[in-house]
Amino acid sequence: MSVLQKKFSILYKTQAFSGICNLTKEYPCFRVGVTHPLFNITYDRPCINLEQIGDGYVDCIGALDERNTLQHCTDSTTLGRDFLCVSSGICIDEFDICTHLCPNSLDNHVLCSHNMSLSYCSQPQETQCIDGQCAVVLKCDDNKDCLYGEDEYNCERTERILINNNGYVYRIEKQKQVKNSKYKIQQSKLPVHPSSIERIDIFSSSVHNKSIPVHSFVPIQSLLPYACNRGVGVLLFSNTTICFCPPQYYGNKCQFHSDRLTMILRLNLSGSIYAEFNDPTIVLKLLVLFIFNNQTIIANEFHARPDIESTIEKKWIGYGIYSRSNESIIYKRKRYFNRSNIIHEHPYTVRIECYELLTNKKPQLIAVWQYPVYFDYLPSFRFSKVLRLHRPRNEIYHPCFSNPCTSLEECHPLENQRSTYVCLCRNNYTGTNCSTLDSLCVNNYCSPQALCKPTYRGILNGNERPLCICPLNTFGHRCELENDICFENPCQNNGSCYSGTKTNEFLCVCNADFYGRQCEENKQTIQLNFHDSIPHHGATVQYFILNSNTFDLILLYQRVFSILPQKVNDLISDIKVPEIILIRFYINKQIKIYLIVLQINATSINRTIYWYEQQQCSPAHGLWSISEELSPIKYHYLCSNMSVLGCFYDDDYLCVCMKEKVNETECFGYDHYLDQCSRCLANGLCLQDDPLKINSFFCLCPPCYYGSLCQFSSIVQSFSLYSLFVSIRIDKQLLYVTLAMIILIVGGINNYASFITFKRPNLYKSGVARYLLLSSLMSQCSLLTLFGVIILSVLPSFLSSNISCKILSYFLSTFTRCTCWFFSWITLERLFLVLFPFNQFLKKPILASVVIAITLVIVSSMHIHELFFYIRLEDPNKQILCVANFTQQWSTYNRFNLMAHYIIPFCIQIISITILIVLIARSRSRVKQKRTSKFIELLKQQFKEQKELYILPLIIIISSLPQVILSFIFSCTELSSWQRHTLLSMYLLSYAPQLLGFIIFVVPSENFSKEFQKTQLSKRCLFKMIYRKHT
Repeated sequence: MSVLQKKFSILYKTQAFSGICNLTKEYPCFRVGVTHPLFNITYDRPCINLEQIGDGYVDCIGALDERNTLQHCTDSTTLGRDFLCVSSGICIDEFDICTHLCPNSLDNHVLCSHNMSLSYCSQPQETQCIDGQCAVVLKCDDNKDCLYGEDEYNCERTERILINNNGYVYRIEKQKQVKNSKYKIQQSKLPVHPSSIERIDIFSSSVHNKSIPVHSFVPIQSLLPYACNRGVGVLLFSNTTICFCPPQYYGNKCQFHSDRLTMILRLNLSGSIYAEFNDPTIVLKLLVLFIFNNQTIIANEFHARPDIESTIEKKWIGYGIYSRSNESIIYKRKRYFNRSNIIHEHPYTVRIECYELLTNKKPQLIAVWQYPVYFDYLPSFRFSKVLRLHRPRNEIYHPCFSNPCTSLEECHPLENQRSTYVCLCRNNYTGTNCSTLDSLCVNNYCSPQALCKPTYRGILNGNERPLCICPLNTFGHRCELENDICFENPCQNNGSCYSGTKTNEFLCVCNADFYGRQCEENKQTIQLNFHDSIPHHGATVQYFILNSNTFDLILLYQRVFSILPQKVNDLISDIKVPEIILIRFYINKQIKIYLIVLQINATSINRTIYWYEQQQCSPAHGLWSISEELSPIKYHYLCSNMSVLGCFYDDDYLCVCMKEKVNETECFGYDHYLDQCSRCLANGLCLQDDPLKINSFFCLCPPCYYGSLCQFSSIVQSFSLYSLFVSIRIDKQLLYVTLAMIILIVGGINNYASFITFKRPNLYKSGVARYLLLSSLMSQCSLLTLFGVIILSVLPSFLSSNISCKILSYFLSTFTRCTCWFFSWITLERLFLVLFPFNQFLKKPILASVVIAITLVIVSSMHIHELFFYIRLEDPNKQILCVANFTQQWSTYNRFNLMAHYIIPFCIQIISITILIVLIARSRSRVKQKRTSKFIELLKQQFKEQKELYILPLIIIISSLPQVILSFIFSCTELSSWQRHTLLSMYLLSYAPQLLGFIIFVVPSENFSKEFQKTQLSKRCLFKMIYRKHT
């Protein structure tokens, strides 16, 4: 620090007014608004705060403090070193400040006062200073000739050097020349002056030399390139100009803007079959049609190779030009003044058709997108879309499953609205309902392997001839030209060549050791051998080069590992070998960073890595005293005071202690999130190799979570059917589907019998019957939803959207919980009727209806969070799952909510039944003389008589308790196969109350059984056998 202070004092020792201004906080300059800045310099100090520099306000005479923010008066640059006359707004060249004065002399008289004061001194070469003394003044000579140093005011250090080297005059002249010179555009002389030209007769193979008169050369006017606005001008021999306009302009001078739709498109293949394999022989042609009332106006096309598009995102920009026909212009005028039907009426549409191109095979239409143009009355509008290509749909859910199109049409689902479809004409056909067979297409206008599309060329390009869609290796309007550039073998080093859609377009797929457009470059070899390992849960190896201008670390390549191997071999497709290699170890939520390689201008890397303390980079905040303020300016203290410190880091920088150089620290800009992504659930840490490679990542899951996306939870009461069915063999899954179907059928029979029993007029008048009626309905709904969830778990292809995942999970929870609460209200109503036998309000069935409605609302509300947190996702193994993405707070709420809906209804039933039995025994014992002995006997008798009341709560707790116990036992463990089967069996067992409603409520009750036996269903053999066994 002392060295820097010494250099600073030497450099600025001759700074003007350094004795008056505090140069560490103030900037010396003559201030604006001071009437006499030279008369009382100690009162009107020529100093401003450093914060005032560049704040947009002129504080110094000549705008010295704003020279990098204000625009020059005459140039398009900043003010720079020139002088601004503040009152008049005139700029004076820096070299002419005292020769060309401002209109208001107060603007610059301070700077030129030494020129005006020569007569006050006795010697002709002397100048009067501010303090009144005369001295020989040489401005900007790096010496203070005046007391306050005003002779060094507004001087740059570069000017002092030039003066000392006698180069100042040269510098002045050079800068003046640059300012005053005008750039001249030099134009090539076209055409040339041939006396004769060679003519080739296309009808014969002979070449003739024939003299052709050529007009004398007329020099092209310099204004020709500007005569056609944005178009290209061509000068004819008649000295007239013809303008060729781009699509956005029209007119004889390209002076008018075309009404247009700017289309920006990007193809996303992440959800398609092309994301699963890399086949460089496949090319996709996207035909973009701009349509008005089913008539193509203009067609554009672009091509994509899935092998490249999956790793490099590309955008395509094209234009849909509106027709200038009378019909189109009249429509646009009406639309502009009447936009009432803009939402429902869309005569303009953009349709994108995607064709798969292969060599010598007819192109195949594989996808269609169609979008309406809402703002078609605007002269210019931007249309931007991401075209997502999906996998083929299941036939049952396919919108074209019912064959809605005619025999001459092809039905295609829309990729942007997958529930709708569009009917397109078959090859060679056009017209209304595709009933017209095009004569040119039939007569082989296009080559045999091409598709012939009438009216696709567009009315702006001329619809007289059809559009031919060519396979690979054929070109031209009729696909009749064949050329394969790969015959010339442009790929070097045994690279594989694949032709493109143009004559000179090709793709080279290089071997592992080479890269480049033609595989001409050698990849750089990196070999890292690790002598030992550090305990970790994940690791990232990062290769960087250094940006010499910004000192930022530029990532070349990185690899992530769940376990770092002993050897890492990489080939880098770059000219330079990585200069810095870092390894990041992840231990739970902690990160350890090791600097293992630091070398410049190396040709290869082959290292054996030993883990030393100096290689580990420590966090800067851990090396600093808490009482001191952490500042990067003081980072060099750390390296000088800590001998074992090799590197350290903060949120923005990675700093290296250069031990070869005393007290030197090099800090580089470093992004800590280069290897992190956001694909993991449950706050898992996502580590990714390459952001453009979709599945090149893995997740570090928090405790009690597992799965490739941390999508499964093993916390108590957090298991789900979807998570339990993962990793179960298909034959076992089908066994569970069969079991679920049996449960659904048996439950359907029981619940239907209960439903028709409690719907009987004699029973429906009571509140208990209403509870039982709705509980039988809810029980069957829960069993049906359970069967649907199991089907989706086994056959995830039916899980077409988030909606089915959310709705099924929500209804399964709601129906099951409501059933438990209805069972509890039955016992409570019986208890209240015993406690208040003469209360007529409690006997009204309307009370039960109100309680049922309130229960439905409360239970539905308590599970509403499932609609928000259940999501459909696809893991890296292409398995579709329905999982709950709860936050930590909502996960805790969900577990307590689940336990409450089981425990509270069970407790209500047990307590209510017990109190009911006690009250009945007590009421009967009051008529006896020996109340104590009789009460105990009557209580025992009541327990024997009413013991069937305990069947329901016991069934609920017995069916649910094993699942609860197992969830505690298997908590925070990744389930094995037998554990999954055990939990699944107990999960299905928990639905016993919903399965056996008829046997629990109707069969034991004499009153309910009498009503059931009045129904036609009781005559069936099954129910006769049930009652025979019961009796």
